[in-house]
Amino acid sequence: MITQRTGSARHWQRGTEVAYDREVDERRRPLGRGRRPDCGADSPIALWPWLALLIVLAGPGCGPVKDDAKRNALDNTLRSYRQAIRWGQFPAAAGFIRPDGGAEIDLRSLSNIRVTGYEVIQQGVIGPDDSAVQLVQIDYVLEDRQRLEQLIDRQLWRYDEQSGAWWLESGLPRFVAPDASDTR
Repeated sequence: MITQRTGSARHWQRGTEVAYDREVDERRRPLGRGRRPDCGADSPIALWPWLALLIVLAGPGCGPVKDDAKRNALDNTLRSYRQAIRWGQFPAAAGFIRPDGGAEIDLRSLSNIRVTGYEVIQQGVIGPDDSAVQLVQIDYVLEDRQRLEQLIDRQLWRYDEQSGAWWLESGLPRFVAPDASDTR
């Protein structure tokens, strides 16, 4: 025997409460004439506009990730190049020059150079054309004269999309031996 309380959606059967939810029953009933799908706040249909908005807003968010990867690659390249120059590993430093650059590098002339300092004056900043310019001050000694020299090196780096690498376009620093008449 089922009795129904007035104004309630609950039924009792032989003293045991059996929960009966009219809304759940209505949702299970197939859509027919005069019945519309439920578009309440928790309905999957109501979530579509929010999902579309999330996709639209997340799209431009991928650009900074690519820029961060490019920036990290530049930082790693500059750090490795600095170490190669600072410790006199000129063949390793020449490896940062684009292979198709066409410039001959005379590594024998660099055997007389001992780098004693490498200080970044202006950190490389990536420009809109995927290039970066860095200014560094390099202190070095000409070993045959035991004379301390200094130069400012303007490094031009360019990013290659295909290889994902930064290449030095300005070449190795131009270590210049002073004239014999130069007496400081």
